[in-house]
Amino acid sequence: MSQRFMSNRSTRLVLGMLLALMTVGSVLAWQTVIPGFEHLSRYGGEAESGQRTGSVEYSGSERRVRAGADNVSFTQAQIDWNRNSSTVPALVFHVSPKNEPGGNCNDIRIPGASGWNWSNLPGVTIATKGCGLQADNEVRFHIDDSALSAISTYYIQSLYRDTGYNGTAGSKETGQIGLDSYATNWYGGHDYADFHGKVCINPDTTYAPTAGAC
Repeated sequence: MSQRFMSNRSTRLVLGMLLALMTVGSVLAWQTVIPGFEHLSRYGGEAESGQRTGSVEYSGSERRVRAGADNVSFTQAQIDWNRNSSTVPALVFHVSPKNEPGGNCNDIRIPGASGWNWSNLPGVTIATKGCGLQADNEVRFHIDDSALSAISTYYIQSLYRDTGYNGTAGSKETGQIGLDSYATNWYGGHDYADFHGKVCINPDTTYAPTAGAC
């Protein structure tokens, strides 16, 4: 599996774009908004809460899936845990087939080398990995915990592309968007992970899972 980090210059460009896009979370009409974060395996530095969001979109001949997490919050205790840890905190999206692990891939992939991503998390550095060269399914938003605050106005977004879509109904890939908190080691793995739940993907819409299943 490959992993590619954006350069500092690229990261600054992304952050610069945020100044013009700070209201993107409220402007978009999300198809799915799920309040609250699940906690499958708390470890101390995970994000506490937020909203999981998703939408299926079309742009010209492209079918896209937008993954989001809005109103993300950390408690002061969680911030302190990260500052006292040798790991780096991250929020992570995975797109995978329905009800399969996040490491499994389908046709919904990150476009290009680093994808289209937005966040107001402090000092965010973005990495992608998972499905091969310029065809990954995982986006990591690494966070500068020294500047993290106990507020509830953080957000992350990633726009994925359906690489198998050819304009026909039968080519529309389905799947799910998973959201995790990671305590990462910068080298592709992670020491701790807490799963916060998922949003399901149908041909033309996203939807909330039922009893954890799409």
